[in-house]
Amino acid sequence: MTGNQLLEAALDLIAARGSDSLLPDSCADYKARALNIINICLAETAFINGVLLDTEPFIPHIDALTDDINLHPTVSYAVLPFGIASYLLLDEDSGLSDRLLSAYRRETDRAGRLCRGRRHPISEDPI
Repeated sequence: MTGNQLLEAALDLIAARGSDSLLPDSCADYKARALNIINICLAETAFINGVLLDTEPFIPHIDALTDDINLHPTVSYAVLPFGIASYLLLDEDSGLSDRLLSAYRRETDRAGRLCRGRRHPISEDPI
């Protein structure tokens, strides 16, 4: 998934597309702020993403909206669009932003519950 795809999913949550299915010029502000907001959300969900991918947790970072991001589908489709949309709307519509932030937190918690512990053999070192 790319930064642009995450941004488009977030903008669809706030119904930013026109009747022609295109994003209007009024979304230029969103696009200008999207890179930093996406990187913030990637940092916030890095641990859960790493566990779901069964890798060491790492904080993904993108330098451009066209960059690919290694994300678990649950994080990319069910979690991040809510967080990105919420942060984009902070100055415009605090009520909707709060509802989206609640959904972001709920979905982050839900994704966290998918993270299962692993069994490791117990070994006792003689003293």
